[in-house]
Amino acid sequence: MSDIETLQKEYEAAQQNAEKAKLKLKAANADRFKSLPKQVGLKTVDALIKELLPFASGVTKGKLKGVFDGKGIAAKATPAKATTRKPRAKLDDARRKKIEDRLREGQKTAAEVAEEFDVSKATVNDIKAKAKLTKRRK
Repeated sequence: MSDIETLQKEYEAAQQNAEKAKLKLKAANADRFKSLPKQVGLKTVDALIKELLPFASGVTKGKLKGVFDGKGIAAKATPAKATTRKPRAKLDDARRKKIEDRLREGQKTAAEVAEEFDVSKATVNDIKAKAKLTKRRK
């Protein structure tokens, strides 16, 4: 067996040992974290988190706002805020032309045209810019 083959086998064995060690470490940490509340005289992880909340960063406080009820027991988390963003508009050339024509008339704002054609204001403004219907700033 060559030196390279021997080194390759040693390397693979070391990788396997490292993976086993990672798993053991993860299990040990999980046990350690589960026991933390008892170490400070609390019953649950939720109670520990509530007690630590005043020392958390503003970002963490914001994420956990409204999660705990007045008794210190984790309540149902607030659902994620639904986005109001429209799905990507699929515009064909004919529809783009209609939007461009409506903009050329000059009777409606970009926001009104966007609402009329059920597209975002950004889409209308892109069409407006490509059609050179915008003015340069002074």
